[in-house]
Amino acid sequence: MTKKAMLEDLHKSGLTEEDSKKLGLQPLTKQATKAAVKKSMLSYKIPYFDISDKKTQFFRVRFLEEPKGFHKGNKPQRYTQPAGTGVRLYFPSLVDWKTIAANTDIEVTITEGEKKAAKASKEGMPTIGLGGVWSFRSSKKGKTLIDDFYLIKWEERTVRIIFDSDLKTNPNVSLAMKVLADELTVLGAQVFMGCVPELKEGDKYGLDDFLVESTVEKLKTKLEIDQYDKGRALHDMNQRVAWIEHTKAVFDIKTRGFMKLDNFARGQYAHYSYTEETDDGMKRRKTATAWLEWPNRRTHTRIAYAPGEDEVTENNELNIWPGWGTQPKKGDIKSWNKLLNFVFADNKEAKDWFEKWLAYPIQNPGAKLFTCVLLWSLGTGTGKTLIGQIMGRIYGDNYRKVNQDNMHGSFNEWAVNKQFILGDEITGSDKRRDADRLKDLITQESASINVKFQPSYDVKDCINYLFTSNHPDAFFLDDDDRRYFIHEIKSKAEDDAFYKEIDDWMRNKDGPAHLFYYLQNEIDCSDFNPMSRAPETESKSEMITLSRSDLDHFAHDLKENADYILRHGNINLERDLFSIEEIMMVQDPDGARRTTKIALSKALRRAGFRQLPVTTTSDGSKKLWALRNQEKWLRSTHSQRAAEYEKDTKVVPMKKFEGGKK
Repeated sequence: MTKKAMLEDLHKSGLTEEDSKKLGLQPLTKQATKAAVKKSMLSYKIPYFDISDKKTQFFRVRFLEEPKGFHKGNKPQRYTQPAGTGVRLYFPSLVDWKTIAANTDIEVTITEGEKKAAKASKEGMPTIGLGGVWSFRSSKKGKTLIDDFYLIKWEERTVRIIFDSDLKTNPNVSLAMKVLADELTVLGAQVFMGCVPELKEGDKYGLDDFLVESTVEKLKTKLEIDQYDKGRALHDMNQRVAWIEHTKAVFDIKTRGFMKLDNFARGQYAHYSYTEETDDGMKRRKTATAWLEWPNRRTHTRIAYAPGEDEVTENNELNIWPGWGTQPKKGDIKSWNKLLNFVFADNKEAKDWFEKWLAYPIQNPGAKLFTCVLLWSLGTGTGKTLIGQIMGRIYGDNYRKVNQDNMHGSFNEWAVNKQFILGDEITGSDKRRDADRLKDLITQESASINVKFQPSYDVKDCINYLFTSNHPDAFFLDDDDRRYFIHEIKSKAEDDAFYKEIDDWMRNKDGPAHLFYYLQNEIDCSDFNPMSRAPETESKSEMITLSRSDLDHFAHDLKENADYILRHGNINLERDLFSIEEIMMVQDPDGARRTTKIALSKALRRAGFRQLPVTTTSDGSKKLWALRNQEKWLRSTHSQRAAEYEKDTKVVPMKKFEGGKK
């Protein structure tokens, strides 16, 4: 069974059973694989030979099944080798490498992968295989190339480095090619660089894939291969910039900004050039201009901000997430615990929820929490801001501290490519517009990046917000708010020594690293739902009350005690149904408050009242409100509503109410 699976895998690369014998390939059972590389999977062994065709002790293993725990969409591990065995060059035993090594007139190709090298060698292209694109580097101090390279004469030899067709989307592969070309050039080789052409657009092709579907002659015809100086210059440019298809613009990897084509070719990169051999002799060429026309220029579909993912996503997006500000390291977090115990006092439930709120985006990079946190205290110097600053050390460049003006300003450059925002010293706002804008920021799943003089684009919004304030009315909150976790720090500020200890721990690079490890590995977030509403707190209830306008207070008082509010002078208004005009007369009997129907209707709606369908009364058609027994009247018929509105003879007719607006 294992041999059959091995031959099927080799067949995909155009290799036969006879080839497998010459290459010394050996099928391995699960038990044999485990004995060789400590992995229990079906596989086959790929022995490495020296240039004299003698088998070495070095080998690699090709798996024939997916490893346990593999998830679709991830890239499975296909090859491995015994731990600590280093790297070697693969010389396929299908050509005479001893003769090739001595004869510099014979061109040599270098590619990634043993099967690719074997197929190309079989087709008459002597090809050396690398176990990986970086499997040429030596671990010996002062050396870049492994010893196998020095078994071959390189001076004046033509060498072609040909990697897979995804070269233009993988900067790591492009860099490896450039470094290898540099080293071979130092040894005297005439180096050319290129990648396997695509026979079908969008499909990834290796050297073996192309040769299975086509021929060596067509490969040489289609192959885009560059002289060393040109290739080195263009591959170096691939490390610096990328072409983004979505915006049709050049993106600078270092500065994280777009460039107009004129600025790229004639400005910022105008001084980059290379020498090219032509029929008229050696000519200097502008690298930027050549790169724009180069088939292998680095190209990505769009810009992405994807915390925790590779620099290039599975969809070939350029991920500009810069990585964490520190690396997790198990250690002492006593100072952190001391700070949180002070902030939350004996409220363990609130403290535990808050730590899970901090930990969830650490354990799930890029997670958007649909809640935010406000820590406030009447006194200053309580350490609430210190919590955000400590988290900033973990998030690094993905963190920013902003102020009141930033939060309510017209622009949001401060939010570009960020994961954690500390909104410090929020002073409070009674503007519903500002509150609605903050709601959008807290819950929006994508953000539009619109920087002056640059093309706009959308990225995933990964920002989570921690706010601090010294004001009990820091935010305008609706009664049914689900986004804000509000906690008041009631303890008096500790002495300076308390905060200095925590500050010293934060500024020591190990402090945030220890907290990172704690949040990532020791907080159980299995019961934390990032989309659930924030826990209700006494502080939040107080802030909601402070957020209400006079009209909102009237509507809520009406909701809680209709019998007390529904009066006109000494007359109790006993029926359940009222028109908006009648409610206005109760709220503003003399018209001094200049209440409008729309404003009052909105306040009633915010308090939980619902308007009933149009009802025909003796005074005309009206949209009534059920100020008592609302659920009953929401299920009522038209005739029932009309009878209720007309029945109460104690109600003073509207025309007798003085000053009321109609």
